[in-house]
Amino acid sequence: MALRVEEPPALTASSTLAQIFKNERWERSNCLCLLFMKSHINKSIRGSILETDKAKPFRKAVEEQFIRSDKALASTLMKKLSSKTFDSTEALKTTVYILNRVPSKAVFKTPFELWTGQKPSLSHLHIWGCTIEVRIYNPHIKKLDPRIISGFFIGYPVNSKGFKFYCPSNSPRIVESRNAKFLEDAEPSGSAYPRKLQFEKAQEQTKTPSYEEHMIVLREDQIDYSEQQSFQEQSTHEEQVQAEPTPSL
Repeated sequence: MALRVEEPPALTASSTLAQIFKNERWERSNCLCLLFMKSHINKSIRGSILETDKAKPFRKAVEEQFIRSDKALASTLMKKLSSKTFDSTEALKTTVYILNRVPSKAVFKTPFELWTGQKPSLSHLHIWGCTIEVRIYNPHIKKLDPRIISGFFIGYPVNSKGFKFYCPSNSPRIVESRNAKFLEDAEPSGSAYPRKLQFEKAQEQTKTPSYEEHMIVLREDQIDYSEQQSFQEQSTHEEQVQAEPTPSL
C-alpha cells in the first residue's frame, strides 16, 4: 500500500476516524515495506543507498543504484572474466549478450524475455576468453594441412548459430564455427601445435514429420484418372498373359 498510495496528510485535532484509520494503515504498510526491502538487499550496496523512513523514496534510490551498477558492470565483467587483453568491441558485445539473458533483483524477468516473450537458454554460454580448439571449414585446405587451430572464445554471432573465436595464427583471425572444444579449465599453452582432442559435432535435434500423425486428404480435382486407367489396363494385360496356357514342346 505504501508503495502504491501517496502518504496521507498529517493528522490534526479535527481529523475523522476514517482519516486516522487510513493514516495508521499507511504507516504500518510503510514500515513493513521498508523492513522487507532492507532485509533482501545485499549488504555490499546497502551502505550506498540513502537512508530514509519512507518506503517509496527508498525503492527509488535502490533503482537508481542498480542503474549505476549496470553501467559499470560491463567493464567489471571484462576485467574479472578475462585474463587476455583483446582490443575489440567483441568483449562488450558478449557482456551485453549475457546481461540480456540474466535477471536482476529490480526486474524479475530478463530483457530477452520481455522483448521476445520466451525464456532464454543458457546452456550454450561459456567463459569469455577461454582457450579453444576449433575445426573450421576451408575449401582450399590441403590434405596434410592441420584442420584444427587454437584460439580464444570471444563471443556469439548475431546472424548465425555458433561461436566466435580469435585465432592469432589463422587468416582471418576472427572465425565463426559450431565445431569446437572449450578448454575452460585448461591453462593457455604457448605451443603452436593444437592438442589432440576428440570433437563431437554439434547437431540440433529436429523432429521429423511422421505420416502416422497426419491424414492426407486429396480433392477430386487433384486425382489423375489417366494414370489410374493405364495402371488398370496394364494389370489386365498381365492377368491375361498369365492366364494363357503355355504351349507344350
